[in-house]
Amino acid sequence: MISDITRKALNARLAALALLALCLVHPQARAQEEAAFVFHTSSWGMVGGQTARFSVFNQIEPSERERLGPVFIQVMLFDASGAVIATSDEIAIPPGEFRSVDFNRDDLPVSHEPGGRVQTRAQVRYRSFYLVDRTRAVGFAPSIELIDNSTGRTTAVWVTVGFFEVVQPQEPQ
Repeated sequence: MISDITRKALNARLAALALLALCLVHPQARAQEEAAFVFHTSSWGMVGGQTARFSVFNQIEPSERERLGPVFIQVMLFDASGAVIATSDEIAIPPGEFRSVDFNRDDLPVSHEPGGRVQTRAQVRYRSFYLVDRTRAVGFAPSIELIDNSTGRTTAVWVTVGFFEVVQPQEPQ
């Protein structure tokens, strides 16, 4: 009888030790971390009747769509003094696709210089929920077109004019 009680106590201790080990070793669930970086453009001038179009291609292969998901972008325009004069909505770009964001000069809230000209620059903020290889970030550089609103013709194009900056994810509010 003593051996039966000893065996039960030993089994209870072993079970408690195994349970404790499982509690200490189990993998912790972790939310996906956000990766973000910003592309800063050079400056350019716009006059009334022109639209600046920013186009971004998500270079991730479409076959990776399920695993990696879209990249999110948001474009901000700044005037010559550094004040934000326009901000786009954040838009999703699925792997293998591109999206464009337009800013019409006539809609920008800036005082008119002679001829309605405004000097501006932009930031394109990229956000994703997978780690982006920063050495391949150049593939996400926007093309920038200056479009004549009356004809629809592109009057100027800039490709990869600017630099990237890695940014810290924003804290939820």
